Amino acid sequence: MTPAPETSSLRSVAAKRQPWLFFGGVVIVFSLIFFRLSWEQGVYQQGGVRVQGVVTEKVHTQGSSSPGRATSGSFGNYFVMYRFVTLDGRTHDGKDDVLPKLWNELHVGDPVAVEYLAESPDTNQIPEQHAEANTFQIVGVVCLLLGLAFLGRGFHLASK
Repeated sequence: MTPAPETSSLRSVAAKRQPWLFFGGVVIVFSLIFFRLSWEQGVYQQGGVRVQGVVTEKVHTQGSSSPGRATSGSFGNYFVMYRFVTLDGRTHDGKDDVLPKLWNELHVGDPVAVEYLAESPDTNQIPEQHAEANTFQIVGVVCLLLGLAFLGRGFHLASK
């Protein structure tokens, strides 16, 4: 017994719209992540205090590679640990994930710029390694619009 033409047509439309709806949802989640990063950097831009710290340690964690692929050495995470003194004289330790270029340039004992939140010095970062809040906002808006376009396409297919 063959399915009725209406049933196979509905299945066909559902199969066509499902990827659009899925990718729309995924891209909108990415937009939310970028908006969160924008907010975090905005907090640093409004209430961050910059001081000079000292590199205390460097760690590179090797990333995983797919079977059969050569590892180039650039995969993984590059962490710099540092110590800094707040304006009120308290010593804090920090850790930030940095780009490979900075990781290679810094050595234990080198000075490094550190930015911390005045009300929470344990919240700190190496400022040159993070994009400005506006950059994250722009990417977030682009992802949101793209996600909405995907969802719109998926819903448009459903209405046919």
